[in-house]
Amino acid sequence: MALAYDESHDNPKLSEFYSSFGRTLTSCGHRVDVFNPGPITLDNLQDYRVLMISFPLKKFSKDEVNNAVNFVKNGGGLFLVGDEGNWKGFKGIINSVSDKFGITFNDDEVHDPTDSIAESYCIIHTMNPHPIVDGVDKFVIYGGCSLNLSADAQPVATGDDDTFSTKEYYKAGEYPPVLAVREYGEGRVVCIGDGSLFRNRFINEFYNKQLVLNIVDWLSKESKEAAKGQLTRQEIIEEIDKLESKYNQLRDDYSAGKFNDDEYRLKMGEYGKLAEELENMLSEVD
Repeated sequence: MALAYDESHDNPKLSEFYSSFGRTLTSCGHRVDVFNPGPITLDNLQDYRVLMISFPLKKFSKDEVNNAVNFVKNGGGLFLVGDEGNWKGFKGIINSVSDKFGITFNDDEVHDPTDSIAESYCIIHTMNPHPIVDGVDKFVIYGGCSLNLSADAQPVATGDDDTFSTKEYYKAGEYPPVLAVREYGEGRVVCIGDGSLFRNRFINEFYNKQLVLNIVDWLSKESKEAAKGQLTRQEIIEEIDKLESKYNQLRDDYSAGKFNDDEYRLKMGEYGKLAEELENMLSEVD
């Protein structure tokens, strides 16, 4: 799978903010390219399955919006990433694309008085069943915004019963959406109200990394079932060997004091789930 990360609209640079995100995808066999210069055209996107647009500060032309819509309609995946507030009017810019799919980003910030880290880091643990949150128990919105949904857009993750919007788009008890999807034509769209959880500083916290892998897999239609059919027995065995090395390194790092107990258990749990999947895949191949 090839992903185009847009930098043609004064977006945060991949190399500065999302380099760990890029390495996470490439380590799983994906390709991540910087999309710059633009414009967004179907010809420029013909080699990509997914287009990611984060925090754009330069307006999209009408042709670019239409081309993004047609990219999805023809089978592409679109990943739109917002943030809190409305710095330099970026909400109007990103909404010029997202509202074509029945989703808009609000100019607010999501707060939760009981499930939070510090004052504005909201822990999200209320989710609807969907492939992009498989194996994701919780993630954190680091000052993110809520979403408005219409048409056939579906909320996947929301705040809980006391989460609220700082601008009263949603009051406590109204479960503000922060992650939503839309299937459109032959393609798919994912919108999330915060990009910080994928940035270098936070991507390894909670289940953030698993979430981004799920999102990209779903957008590119690269399901786990499809991946199973692409791996030979020898390739699966090699992946199990690599995972065993990671187990050993994790134990060594824990003994050296590089992880606390909670971090160690979380990592071991992630490796355990992956080990179980690999063993199941091994039992299913000839």
